[in-house]
Amino acid sequence: MTEYILFPKHTKIRDTYTIDSFLGKGAFGSVYMVRHKYLGIQVLKIFHPGIIPKEQEPELFNEAYILSKITHENVVRVYEANTFEYNENRYCYIAMEYVKGGTLSSYIEKLVRLPVDMAIEIQRGICCGLTQLHKSEPPLIHRDVKPQNIMISMGNRILAKVSDFGLAKHVDPITRMTEAAGTLAYLPPEGFWGYETPASDVFSAGIIFYIMLTGVAPFQMPTVHKCIKGDELKNTIIASRNKKPELPSKFNLDLDDEINDIVLMALEPNIKKRYQDAGAFLNAIDQYQLKKFRLPGENVKKALELGKQYTNLKMAIDLLEKAIAQYPKDKQRELKEKYKRTLDNWKRGVVM
Repeated sequence: MTEYILFPKHTKIRDTYTIDSFLGKGAFGSVYMVRHKYLGIQVLKIFHPGIIPKEQEPELFNEAYILSKITHENVVRVYEANTFEYNENRYCYIAMEYVKGGTLSSYIEKLVRLPVDMAIEIQRGICCGLTQLHKSEPPLIHRDVKPQNIMISMGNRILAKVSDFGLAKHVDPITRMTEAAGTLAYLPPEGFWGYETPASDVFSAGIIFYIMLTGVAPFQMPTVHKCIKGDELKNTIIASRNKKPELPSKFNLDLDDEINDIVLMALEPNIKKRYQDAGAFLNAIDQYQLKKFRLPGENVKKALELGKQYTNLKMAIDLLEKAIAQYPKDKQRELKEKYKRTLDNWKRGVVM
């Protein structure tokens, strides 16, 4: 069955965007690849009529303006938000950066359980992206962290980019609960009372981390039907969160106790005992990696010692380059810059 596409190819929007192709449809709207009149390929998220109440539009536009100032590599760039009329209906839209790749959801579907190093690299990217919002004054909260809202760009390295910041709060909560089953699977307990803080995004990100590492969800989800009452659905899901999830290492023997602790801290039901923001979650992951990469650190020291003798230069170069390659990607860039002169001299036969 062919999906009905509301805006066909070549449709013009506000005399600025031309529809190029339909990318997908969700509970709240549709996503299209478009060509901006001057700036080239972008993505337009167009909300269904009535999904964004008119009184919420100014706040949505203001947040889009704030987000447009964020240019971090782990955040999908937002360019603008506005409205337009089409076939006597009013639509809100957000123009965003086009990311060549796919969603994290599609990678999880293909791989089920991700390699541990890949999962950690992606999780770091998610936390880095969320941190950009959480450190704002006042903090901005995503409210809809899920694999469908994480874009994965595969180039020389894996790059996770968080998209759709803050959009969920503009959607009627009953609509959100009854129509967005994918969202519910990642909703923190306090989300049902409208009490959300940066730690709420941490809980959702923790569920993603658990799934990437194990291939299974930490909490059992009830079957969701549109006819289910909001309170019934809410109580069922909250009850599922009260049971402590199984240790991730039960499903993946490559995981150690420290990873178990990091994941379960993110999934702590008591919001006060959870990581308070994505920065704290990121710090825990980085501390874990620093311990894991002690050996490369020792090899860096050993390489520098070997490089003091001409006969050992080839061995020193090989050891230093391999040691640097074992660090996380962002740390690799830092170390390559730090030791660039040393390696260049060694390769010219100059003893340091």
